Amino acid sequence: MVWRRFKSPVIAVTLVLGGVYAAALPNPAPADLATGNPGSGGKNWVATWGASPSGTVTSRGFRDITFRNVIHTSLGGSRVRVRFTNAFGTVPVQLAATVGLPRSAGSAEAVLGSVRRLTFGRRPAVVIPPRSQALSDPVTLTVPADADLFVTTYTPRPSGPVTYHRGAQQTSFIATGGDHSADLSGFAFTRRTTSWHYLTGVDVDAADDARAVVALGDSITDGAGSGVNRNARWPDVLADRLAARGYGPPLAVVNAGINGNRVLSDSAQAGPRSLARLDRDVFATPGLRTVVVLQGVNDLKQRPRLDNSAALIAGLKQIAAQARARGVRIVCGTITPYRGWGAFDPLGERIRQRVNAFIRTGGPFDAVIDFDAVVRDPGRPARLMPAYDSGDHLHPSAPGLRAMAEAIDLSVL
Repeated sequence: MVWRRFKSPVIAVTLVLGGVYAAALPNPAPADLATGNPGSGGKNWVATWGASPSGTVTSRGFRDITFRNVIHTSLGGSRVRVRFTNAFGTVPVQLAATVGLPRSAGSAEAVLGSVRRLTFGRRPAVVIPPRSQALSDPVTLTVPADADLFVTTYTPRPSGPVTYHRGAQQTSFIATGGDHSADLSGFAFTRRTTSWHYLTGVDVDAADDARAVVALGDSITDGAGSGVNRNARWPDVLADRLAARGYGPPLAVVNAGINGNRVLSDSAQAGPRSLARLDRDVFATPGLRTVVVLQGVNDLKQRPRLDNSAALIAGLKQIAAQARARGVRIVCGTITPYRGWGAFDPLGERIRQRVNAFIRTGGPFDAVIDFDAVVRDPGRPARLMPAYDSGDHLHPSAPGLRAMAEAIDLSVL
């Protein structure tokens, strides 16, 4: 058996530099999210896409740069609003932004009539303080489900360290020399990037019963090994399955994976530990219903070497406790094999087995998904099955990620 089910248990603004000075966003309670967010006029705002800030790029910031971020929706809606981040910044960042629909896959050209200028408190720009984020006003735009969307930002002046999500597994575009955020043409976007800059979430005005599932994890959730521009991460495949199921409420899937992320310790390259980013990356998600956790393999490789299985189990229990306290369902996946990866050793494997044994008992979780059983080699259970190995012996391949997503019983979400 692959899965088991267990018993369930506004933003303040000040005008600055002709824009809006955005304060840190409060985390709405799940009860608020279930009936529409404050100020939404009774509408049901649900996150259709998200990316967790993982660190910074460049210490000085970008002057006169336009980023055309390409993201992929899970749920459609009739209106859209966007969340921007300066989570790791040390000085305020000023930006203007638009949303629009790509004319074709792999192109920076927008569909005629689809580009919408975003406002912030009805102002055309926003200034985001350090360690804060900003939420745009809603704009009317029919956002398709399971489709690409442009979120284009322009920064007129250097802003210090730029918060970004590296390893996006998605090609986005860069233009220099002026504000190209409203361009229909892709002509100015001569450079490419595989990171998302300043961008952390996109919400849609969805059906009344729509909700969101957040996948909390590391590089395996983030999509390493899935291929660029393929939308083949296991949360992508899960979103496709949910959209095709033909029953139940519409469910978006939001990816809160960060390459290298850990449960127990922070990293300059992999962001704050999951225990420290729950409020920002999980519980603040509009429409949140369920969190699926797949994490721990990076904790097995920590230095100095010691048996941290008890601490890792305690960390997973704490994630579950915080979810339950907010009325959010919690589903946990077993840690997948990694023998053959450079940091593998017998101690790490013993820790993995102990933690997985705990997860399989159900513990504080509403359900368990045995990802380990799905992708391991039956004859060599400390290794990935060859057909599911991306080649580095840690990250499952696209077929492996698909098998993981297909192993999830949709009724537990």
